[in-house]
Amino acid sequence: MNRILALLLLFSLLMPVRYIFAGQSESSFSLNGGYFTPRMDGWESHFDDSSLWTGGVEFGSKLTERLELSLGLNYSKVEGTATTLTGRTSSDKSTYEHIPVQLSISYRFLFEEGQVIVPYIGGGYTHLIYREKINDNKISGDLTGYHARGGLQVLLDYFDSETAKDFSSDWEVINTYLTFEAVYSKVDDFGKKDTDLGGLGYMAGLRFEY
Repeated sequence: MNRILALLLLFSLLMPVRYIFAGQSESSFSLNGGYFTPRMDGWESHFDDSSLWTGGVEFGSKLTERLELSLGLNYSKVEGTATTLTGRTSSDKSTYEHIPVQLSISYRFLFEEGQVIVPYIGGGYTHLIYREKINDNKISGDLTGYHARGGLQVLLDYFDSETAKDFSSDWEVINTYLTFEAVYSKVDDFGKKDTDLGGLGYMAGLRFEY
C-alpha cells in the first residue's frame, strides 16, 4: 500500500511539469478491457481458462505534445480448483484476484492536428497486488516489476464530427479515440522472486482527451 501511495504522490508531483514543456494543461482519461495471459507456473492446472478477462482505468497528463505520463489500474478475477501436493485436482475451490497498478511514460507518434491513426509505444513501473482464496484460507501479497506497451489510437471525431462537437460543448472533451493495445509485463520483484506474475495482455478501449 505504501508503494501505491508513493506512485500517486509521484504522479501528482510530475503533472505540473507539463506546463514547462507544453505551456498548456492537457489530460486524458481512458476506459479499457481485454484479456491477460499470465506466465505463472501451473496456471492452467488451477484454472480452466488460460487467460483472465480484465478491465481498468487510466489517467494521463501530457508532458509535451507527444510524451505522456500516465497512471493506470486494472482488475481481474478468476475462479478454479486447487491442486493437491501430488498435482491432482481437489474439490477445493480457488479464487484469484489480479490488480496491477502501472506508472507509464508513452510516446505518441502524433505529427499533425486531426491525425486519424496515432501509433504509440511506452513502458514503466508495475506494482501488482494479488489475492488468492482456497476455501477459508486467504493468501495476499504484492510484487513489483516493469512493463512495455504499444498500440494504436483511432480518432473517432473524424468519423462523427457532430457527436464530437456535442462532447466538446457538453463535457469539454477535445478528442475521443478508440484504442488497441498490447502489454508485456514481468513482475518478479526485478528478478528477486522465483514467481513471475507478469504476462501478455491485449486491450481495447476509449480514450477521452480534455
